[in-house]
Amino acid sequence: MPNTTTLKAIRREMLAKNQALGLKFNIASLTTTTAVVTLLAAGGFTQGRFFGRFLVRADAASAADRIRRVTDFTASSGTLTHAGTNYADTTATSEILEILEYEPWIYDEAINLTLNRLKRRDRTIIPCIPGTSWYDLGDLNWIEEPSDIMEVRWSPSPVLSNNGDFTKWNSYNTSGVLTPDNWTVGGASATAARSTTQVYSGSYSAQLVRAGTNATLTQTIGLLRNGVESLASDVVTISSMIWSDTASKARISISDGVTTTNSSFHTGGSTWEELSSEVTIGATATTLTIAAQVNVDAGTAYFDKTMLNYAALNDAIRRGNHAEYTIPLEDSDFDQYAGSLKIKLPVHGYSSHFIIYSKRPYPQLDATRFLAGSADADVIDAPVDLVAIGAISRLYFTLAQRETDNERKQQYATHYRKWEGNFNRLAREHLGVKAQNSGFQFNRPWSLLPPARSF
Repeated sequence: MPNTTTLKAIRREMLAKNQALGLKFNIASLTTTTAVVTLLAAGGFTQGRFFGRFLVRADAASAADRIRRVTDFTASSGTLTHAGTNYADTTATSEILEILEYEPWIYDEAINLTLNRLKRRDRTIIPCIPGTSWYDLGDLNWIEEPSDIMEVRWSPSPVLSNNGDFTKWNSYNTSGVLTPDNWTVGGASATAARSTTQVYSGSYSAQLVRAGTNATLTQTIGLLRNGVESLASDVVTISSMIWSDTASKARISISDGVTTTNSSFHTGGSTWEELSSEVTIGATATTLTIAAQVNVDAGTAYFDKTMLNYAALNDAIRRGNHAEYTIPLEDSDFDQYAGSLKIKLPVHGYSSHFIIYSKRPYPQLDATRFLAGSADADVIDAPVDLVAIGAISRLYFTLAQRETDNERKQQYATHYRKWEGNFNRLAREHLGVKAQNSGFQFNRPWSLLPPARSF
């Protein structure tokens, strides 16, 4: 399974890589106003050594206990004293204490900004529309300019939907939980989360939980109109692999805005079952939406390989092994004047799709939780080592900008250039930029921030 990390793990990796930014230790004991670190008593630190430093308890039960500032340090016992609000949680079991040289929020901000600077290769489907050559990329909001596109391919695959295997989770809900790309959860108190508990293929499935009203995960494909034709009156098929331990609870459905067609229910045998439904879209259809459902009463089901395809379902679609053909640069064009980027591509029919390969940043943490200091344990998919290096660079960038002492400013600037160079090299390797590309070649000379500057 893919590696995951957290905000606090990245911050602690920053300290491991550069102890000039701070230290981290296991906490031996706590009182309402002190934290005792045994290793500090044996480390030869001087009395008052940590005065004014920031204490971060990211493992504390309450976010209110997260940050304090040292007002006294007793070297003989390793006791750090603060004069802030009394700690509510004084249980130190397995807690790590971070002692930071600078304000904790600039470490966190550096990490969050680095998540946005670090790119990975994304694969997104755009269904072909007959007679159409211009496609709006507004839904791919991370693509801001042509250079963000690495390659475009065409495939004779009739799949019309995206992220049916639930591998892509690129945003957070207000609880700090990653949400699946292209899918929207519905139903009072319903939740959707990625799961490794039950997986049919690949890395994840989508766990859908009904807690109040019926729970749904929906994706809108639309009728793919070209001004003359649309999918209305055509045949499409929805299919899904579903795991459930309860009969008559989990199923899939398709709606054309006028009529909703449901598949049969899962039999509840605690195994994966394929459910599908072939539908002729109504002549008066207004939209096209597919949904995974958990109905009747409270419960959980898992969904994988949930997709809509043009015409009938077959084994080639199940395997997902349709060929992909690179579209040469000379067969494409761009329009950057319509508010969102548009791309011109060759004309093909409904039974095929284009695949946009692009540079996509890792998602930044939920803004409200981040600012409240509640996001320390939220899951992050980015590699901890690489993000820590980029965050150290960005932290020094910030310190250099705000420093008024010229000598210290230049020291911070030197550190920034060193760490930024390392980050750029590793980020390029992480993205896997190819030396040659027979298709799109919009990649500019690598740049994640402006060139090293004089501060």
